[in-house]
Amino acid sequence: CETQPANDPLAAVGVRRDNANENGNKELNNALAQAKQLISQLNKQKADLEAQLERSRKSLKSQPSMHPHKHQGNDTNGFTAVLNVYSRPHNIFLCVAECLKSKYCKAVRVLLRTQADRVDFDSEWTLGNVRLVRPQDTEDLNGRFAPVLDAPTEALLSIDDDHIPRIPMLDQMYELWAANKDRIVGPYCRTASHNLTSNVWKYNLHCCHREQAPMAENTLVLTGFALMHRKYYELYTRTLPKTLHEFVKNNINCEDLFMNALVTNFTGKPPLPFRGQQPYSEVHDVGGQHGLSWRGNHLQQRGACLALAATVFKMPYRHGGCE
Repeated sequence: CETQPANDPLAAVGVRRDNANENGNKELNNALAQAKQLISQLNKQKADLEAQLERSRKSLKSQPSMHPHKHQGNDTNGFTAVLNVYSRPHNIFLCVAECLKSKYCKAVRVLLRTQADRVDFDSEWTLGNVRLVRPQDTEDLNGRFAPVLDAPTEALLSIDDDHIPRIPMLDQMYELWAANKDRIVGPYCRTASHNLTSNVWKYNLHCCHREQAPMAENTLVLTGFALMHRKYYELYTRTLPKTLHEFVKNNINCEDLFMNALVTNFTGKPPLPFRGQQPYSEVHDVGGQHGLSWRGNHLQQRGACLALAATVFKMPYRHGGCE
């Protein structure tokens, strides 16, 4: 029979192919072994991380407060921050963290009013003294003053999602409120002027601690960042006339002016603007020119709100100084 030459090139190719297959199988097996080892390590790290998170969650729930400075010395009652989230859910954690830096902050309630943006925690989210709630009617601005039944403090810090507070300004503002518990205290103030001849109310953007504000004008404090007693939330919800509630709901505006009028009429005292050292620079306003105040008819509508409140309350607005 015929024998294949020893130097047959086809045989040499076959040997090389066999060697290549054997080496390829070894590399593949090594890669698979390394992948299995890596998966095992990742699973262990995942289990360790989950266990650590569970321990942290239990620890936070067992603590009476999330802040190490709470309950020191002769601190008064403190405040509960009520964060109103409309269109900036990405600011939630930053705002909560800044509020909790205050030695007077005892709790935070996050009112989630936005439906369009997704937030990475569900409506039952609870972490220590921070709690997320979703109002039944997310479109009704009156809901921002719904009573906060589980707030552990008398003082409520009403704060919108476009304001990031700074320390120590927040502590100083609370100390001012603690000495004036029957008044609304905040750094953002406006004025309301009333022409007795024409009986026209005018809403002015200037504030009482700016030189161009006449001393005779009535003082307003915007509730997008302000401290007030929790009983005023109850008064607003239970006693504010239905016509004012409906105006707020239909126009998405003026709930803060009606709260100012309600408190002034109830106490006989105007709100108290907080001057501080640098009141505007100590609050980071991320709203810019995208808020309600930049709408074309904003000033006219606010003037109409002042006039409407004047028909309801005997003494809707009064002049007040700054601290």
